[in-house]
Amino acid sequence: RAPEKREVTGSTPVSTTIFFSESSRGARSSGFRRNEARNLSRPMGAHDVVIEMFTKEVRTITYRIVDTGCCRVRRLDHHGGEAEGQTESYTPGLFVESRWIPGKAYRPIDGDELTATRRARLAVTCNNARAMTVHDLPRITPSFAPQPEGVAWPIEQWPRGTHPQQANLDLVVDQIFTNDELAATNAVVVIQGGRVLVERYAGEREFFDRPAEPITASSPLLSWSMAKSMLHMIIGTLVDEGRLDPDQLAPVPEWRDQDDPRHQIRLRDLLAMRDGLGFVEVYEVGQPSDVIEMLFGQGKEDTAAYTARVALAHEPGTFFNYSSGTSNLLSRIVADVVGYADTYRDYLARRLFSPLGMKSAEATFDDTGVWVASSFVHATALDFAKFGLLYLRGGEWNGSQLVTREWAATAQTPLSLEEESGSFYSWQWWVTGDQYGTYWASGYEGQMISVVPALDALVLRFGHTPAENYPALYAWRARVLDVLSKDYAPS
Repeated sequence: RAPEKREVTGSTPVSTTIFFSESSRGARSSGFRRNEARNLSRPMGAHDVVIEMFTKEVRTITYRIVDTGCCRVRRLDHHGGEAEGQTESYTPGLFVESRWIPGKAYRPIDGDELTATRRARLAVTCNNARAMTVHDLPRITPSFAPQPEGVAWPIEQWPRGTHPQQANLDLVVDQIFTNDELAATNAVVVIQGGRVLVERYAGEREFFDRPAEPITASSPLLSWSMAKSMLHMIIGTLVDEGRLDPDQLAPVPEWRDQDDPRHQIRLRDLLAMRDGLGFVEVYEVGQPSDVIEMLFGQGKEDTAAYTARVALAHEPGTFFNYSSGTSNLLSRIVADVVGYADTYRDYLARRLFSPLGMKSAEATFDDTGVWVASSFVHATALDFAKFGLLYLRGGEWNGSQLVTREWAATAQTPLSLEEESGSFYSWQWWVTGDQYGTYWASGYEGQMISVVPALDALVLRFGHTPAENYPALYAWRARVLDVLSKDYAPS
């Protein structure tokens, strides 16, 4: 029968066949959607863990046997025959590495989308064992772009400019407002070298109690999950001051009992969405969904407490599961340090909004006085761009270091892969792994603040694109970056 497909980023009971794929930009597991793999352990016999590899260069994949039993490893070519006929046995606890050499152990696949590549499978047969796969994530050296000499910081007004390829840039921006696949776009801002090259608005804001209003430069737009990346900055201020430590156990009162398996969750596990909680991040009404219940149902009055009640589904630190509830737990941890309600609101203003001149920014709090940092900041498009510029400049703003470069760099360091999108996740930011070092704050329906260090650029988009069309949205962003890269000379 056809093999079943499951997430392999964490420690997984080997009770089925698992696919793992890698491209030249990193690893990717096949066919997994968020929260599909709720219960991976089933009482079955020995099965194979099948790992598919796509490689243009020598690669090493590492996994570890973490339970009882023994494993037999054999390499297969893409036709199912053994490649070089090597079979070896391993005992639990060992790290196992296999080198993949293009042109030696593999046969070409005609018509493969990755041209000039080779493909093979590594099968690991385990009896009553568990295998943990360690992803070969892209190696990214975090980088920042300094404010160009002679370009003013956008304290009050953004400097304006044009690109040598401005006409082509305008044509690409036209596409996102006219392409049906991208649905409705309400705002786009493109910045390079600290200057606004494109600023465009469309559509209307709808209200329940008054007529719709045209979206303009002064319209407050909703962040959705882009707020998570703002939370990253706020946590960074506390880490910089020694008031929080990523390696500390998460100070969550509901988990203080040492017999509670969640007691072992660290702050860094929450930051990386690797806490192991079984939080269901599904955005469809009528489906089991923790995120909808937390934001709009019984959990909305105390979003952190709702999340703290969620049971553990995986060993902390071993499994990536994108979770808005996790961000709200982090937000309550911040409140425990800086204060709740107005005190927390003042801290946001003093450390982030006011220094950047984000006068329109307004964060939403739940009834307990905790910022709902998973989802809710309203601001104008150009004010959101100031936040992106802060990270592009390595945490510096107008001569002041608002957060250390070391902390800002953690936004660029990929720690997990989301197979469905092919994107990587760091600490409350998404990472593309492209040649420009692009990473971005991402929100529901395609909100984005894309930070592009190699091009000293920001690309912001606000609108309503369904998740199934995200590939088209990311392809549009890539076209924007392609234009920005032409005739570009770093300052």
